[in-house]
Amino acid sequence: MIDVSQVTSYDMILLCVFGALLLIGFLKGLLGGFWKSVIKFALWVALIIAIIKFAPILGAQLATTGIIENLIGMIGNTQIVNFVLGLIGTGAYTILAGLCMLIAGAIVIGLISMITKSLFKKKRFLSRIVAAIFSTAFNAVIVTALFIVASSPLLFKGAQEHINSNQYLVMYQDYVVDPVQDVLTSKGLPSSVEEVTLVALKQAPTQENVAKLGNVITLMTHSKDVLASMFTTDNDGNINGLNEANAKAVYSDVVFFAKIVNDMEEGTTKEEMSLILQLMLQESLTPLVHEGVAVATVTVPAAEYDAMNVYMANLGFTSLLEHTVNAVFVK
Repeated sequence: MIDVSQVTSYDMILLCVFGALLLIGFLKGLLGGFWKSVIKFALWVALIIAIIKFAPILGAQLATTGIIENLIGMIGNTQIVNFVLGLIGTGAYTILAGLCMLIAGAIVIGLISMITKSLFKKKRFLSRIVAAIFSTAFNAVIVTALFIVASSPLLFKGAQEHINSNQYLVMYQDYVVDPVQDVLTSKGLPSSVEEVTLVALKQAPTQENVAKLGNVITLMTHSKDVLASMFTTDNDGNINGLNEANAKAVYSDVVFFAKIVNDMEEGTTKEEMSLILQLMLQESLTPLVHEGVAVATVTVPAAEYDAMNVYMANLGFTSLLEHTVNAVFVK
């Protein structure tokens, strides 16, 4: 996650980029004329259809090379890297294949556009205006996709706050982005970065899970602080009890974390993520349990308790760790 909360001009950067893209679309249509714009649009539609049809096939071929895992693995062995590696599957390689096809297709479309430019030299004023509107609308689709990414709390901390402070970005969000996302949601399609990530993790793209996904990311990146919020301490800093509200919230997030790991495809990444989760729980809960009895307990929903026990069994938790977790969190 990139922290843009301290970037004072983040909203202006977005506004300039989005405005430039819309202006470019308008000018291209105005200069190109109607028929050139229509041909270009048809080519883009054909390219998108080709990507949808053939990207999965090409992606399956790319998956055999392991190129994405190798590139990400070069970053280092961290919790976030392992988490990202856990997302990688056929879907990630399909996206990579789609991007390659998109770049190659854009080059071809650019070459064809140069040819059509010489074929349609005469452009009437009405043709230019219609093409300008058409091209601007096309670029607005690109801007909307970029807006969704640039405002994602999963990718950019503080981005939405910047957007909310800019009346023009808020207007675009209210009148373009939100309606587009509503349409996608009504069709049962993911409409945000968080929802796409949840789908990749084999989780339901609900608003509740979106919030929990953010909490899981925070749990992974600031585990000590998050886990420490569950406990109460004495004057010497020793743990002597639980903050019931915080403990319940953290437990709910831990259960969702365990579910994510449980639903991953079998492999090294799943094993590493399971180990991270086990060490996290062991280090944080062991001080609360003495001779098998917890110093303090908190009652959690039965559904979460039962689900956690299923995940602990599936992920190979030791009986001691299972007992420790269940000693502190009871139903």
